[in-house]
Amino acid sequence: MVGKSSPTSATKLPATAHGRRTRAAIVDAAAQMMYQKGVAATSLDDILAASSTGKSQLYHYFKDRSDLVKAVVERQTELVLAAQPTLSQIDSMEGIERWAQAILANHEVPGGPFGCPLGSMAAELKNDRRISRLLPPRSDSGRCCLPPG
Repeated sequence: MVGKSSPTSATKLPATAHGRRTRAAIVDAAAQMMYQKGVAATSLDDILAASSTGKSQLYHYFKDRSDLVKAVVERQTELVLAAQPTLSQIDSMEGIERWAQAILANHEVPGGPFGCPLGSMAAELKNDRRISRLLPPRSDSGRCCLPPG
């Protein structure tokens, strides 16, 4: 999913607009690369190059790689959940098709689609106790964007 970062209320944002933009650029680049290549295959140097930022900026906003991965998980969760309100408006097969097309459009990236960004991360990070608690329960990760019922 491609979109702009908008940290959850639990995430402390930088005080300045410039700081928020810099942090968002890092999270956006990390999310895009982790979505395309996977978490383990994405290096901090790759993220720095893609975000046009430096190591001092990265470590100013994130204490370590794990902290950045947590921010990416929060971002991807927010993007996936943002697609859900449209489900309540579906009342026909045409509505389901429009919803599905909107989801597919979110996954259109060069070389993609790569699958559900949250589900893919959940599978890769399931054994990382520091991060797995931020992910949806295993029974929900395969559903990605579908509500219960």
